[in-house]
Amino acid sequence: MLYLKAAVAQATAAALTDHRATAAARQVPALLDQADVHAHQLPRDADGNALFTAFSPTNVALYRLATHVKLYEGAAGAAVAQTITADERAALPRERRAHLLTDLAHAYTQAGQREKAVDTLLDAEREAPEEVLGRPRTHQLVEDLRLLGAGTAEGRLRALAGRCGLPT
Repeated sequence: MLYLKAAVAQATAAALTDHRATAAARQVPALLDQADVHAHQLPRDADGNALFTAFSPTNVALYRLATHVKLYEGAAGAAVAQTITADERAALPRERRAHLLTDLAHAYTQAGQREKAVDTLLDAEREAPEEVLGRPRTHQLVEDLRLLGAGTAEGRLRALAGRCGLPT
């Protein structure tokens, strides 16, 4: 888990505009790869939550997606999400599934696939409404999508904005 947290910290540091940003971004993949090595030494996800750590290859993939989003690498993040099987996703707690879908919606937005982003947010809302409707980060994504435009998903986005308590 420390490798995962370090990867997120480095991805966050990479958002800085100083000379350290590039060096921080370069460290992220190596930290995630190291976490993945250790995760594959544990029992499979389906075998349970090893020692209640929530540490698994699937969790490493979730962090990999999240760090791609932090680094504004939406297409790469979406590709990572596609490697998570339906069984692996189903084994996650509802709030983690919703978080995965919210990160995927961010990735789709960054990759210019805004209609997919809206549909993915709606999937996340079905999984765990409180994870979508009550999170400021998600509200910001809804606002960003509204500013960018969502094509044929515009009506669904407006309805989601209303449920989030945002002006429609």
